[in-house]
Amino acid sequence: AAVLSGTPVEGAATAPVAYASRGRVLVLGEDPRTVQVLDGLDEGLAGVAVIPAGSPARPTGEDSRVVRGEVTHLEGYLGAFDVRVATGEGEERPVRRLGSAEENFDLVVDLGEPPRLQV
Repeated sequence: AAVLSGTPVEGAATAPVAYASRGRVLVLGEDPRTVQVLDGLDEGLAGVAVIPAGSPARPTGEDSRVVRGEVTHLEGYLGAFDVRVATGEGEERPVRRLGSAEENFDLVVDLGEPPRLQV
């Protein structure tokens, strides 16, 4: 609010943080916007969406970027978000892009209501 109003903000300056993205983006959501956001990602980004099994969100055709399941674990920080989903067999597995050994994501776009990612 202070930035929008032009009001000066007092406080000590912090050191800059260096960050290099590997382009791994996770999109979480239950409605059709989830697939739209995934489809709208830049070609240089490796996006994956997690959509609950009963969700109305439907990818067009077979989409290897979409994982169906319930998020059971979501934590981390910029560049290292760890996400796990429940499988139909009652097990928990890490979410990763098809063909990738990477299990962490750089960024999470959480469209859930309420959001799953708590800060």
